Amino acid sequence: MLTIIMLAGVLFLPAAAQTLEANTADRQSDITLPSLGEHKFIPSNMLRMPFISTNIRSTLGFGQTADLVIPIPDIGGREIPGIEGDLFYAVLEFHYMQKVKSWLGFWVRLNTLGRLSTETSTLISEGINTSISFELGWMFKLWKNESMMLSGSVGLWNNAYTDINLINFIQKIIDNGGLTPDNKLIDNVPVVRGLGGLHYAWAISDMTGINVMMEIGYGEAFVRSKEDDWSSNLGIAIDLDLNPRLEVPIGFSLAYWQSAGLLNSLKNTTIPRSFSIILAYTGEQKFSLQLQSGYAWYKPDGYENNIKFINSNLTMRYYF
Repeated sequence: MLTIIMLAGVLFLPAAAQTLEANTADRQSDITLPSLGEHKFIPSNMLRMPFISTNIRSTLGFGQTADLVIPIPDIGGREIPGIEGDLFYAVLEFHYMQKVKSWLGFWVRLNTLGRLSTETSTLISEGINTSISFELGWMFKLWKNESMMLSGSVGLWNNAYTDINLINFIQKIIDNGGLTPDNKLIDNVPVVRGLGGLHYAWAISDMTGINVMMEIGYGEAFVRSKEDDWSSNLGIAIDLDLNPRLEVPIGFSLAYWQSAGLLNSLKNTTIPRSFSIILAYTGEQKFSLQLQSGYAWYKPDGYENNIKFINSNLTMRYYF
């Protein structure tokens, strides 16, 4: 049923787009990066901002774990040392937002994520994971003055997660004394969740701004032993644009993000947290180029230490 709603939403988007405001002043406001007062904000992929404009975004990113030690289940009561190795992540994302009214816009997002290892030991223990997600949502303005803006959002998120894990497959055979129908080497997990959130921006000065995001979601859990559950996303970012005073078209942003109850994993984990720093080109009104580097960590059940990984991505945005 939720999939049908998503398809209906996609079919409705072109019709909704025909109601765009056509006056010249409003069209001029479309062709600009997010701004309040005299400050131009630096967007972050980690936070959904409150601004409503027509734009397209593409992101290509990579990540790698650091000092990873993977625990191995005890077999026959014997203690087995953990496996040291590396996991690699790759992500490709496309995002499109369409301004329908000055107070209303919709977005669609397609994200593909892959996790693998080049080392045999880590590949056997952790397997291969892939994730393809599609998101459809609406952003609506709640309040705005010269330097602040608050918007709300509602959305629907559909994820198809695939996990290939040989060691878990073998462990279940040992535990059950043989192969059972529910023990699968390749596990496909579809997940559908609804999301709602608040998004706030404050232009402190012509050089500095702050963004805050809080989202609440409900729907199917990745861990199938759980019932439908709640999740939350929280993020904050502060940015600095050197262009207004120094006439240098470079900007920086420092962001923090965490997600409680929502992670692309079939294991129970602690809350994933992440810090990132962004270097951005700010010399254009319609185009933005950003290089983002980050550090994230979380701890799955059965691990003695956190899984830590570093990541980098390149993001291009174009505003119509």
